[in-house]
Amino acid sequence: ELEGAVLTGAYLYYASINNGTNLYIADLTSANLTGANLTGAMLHHADFTDAIVTDSDFTDTYWYNTIWTDGVSYNENQA
Repeated sequence: ELEGAVLTGAYLYYASINNGTNLYIADLTSANLTGANLTGAMLHHADFTDAIVTDSDFTDTYWYNTIWTDGVSYNENQA
């Protein structure tokens, strides 16, 4: 569980953050998530502003006020 984690600028290249991992209010601003597996993750209020998400898997993730790489808040998967 990574609820509230501050991962600003973190290097999470090909990380496995799946199986329902809770990223509620996590700050992933400018994080490198290239190839990361986030399948089934809870992304409510998570912030991905300027994050790199190339080839990342966001299948079946849960979005609510999730801030995407463009800095805009969404309630549906934008990946």
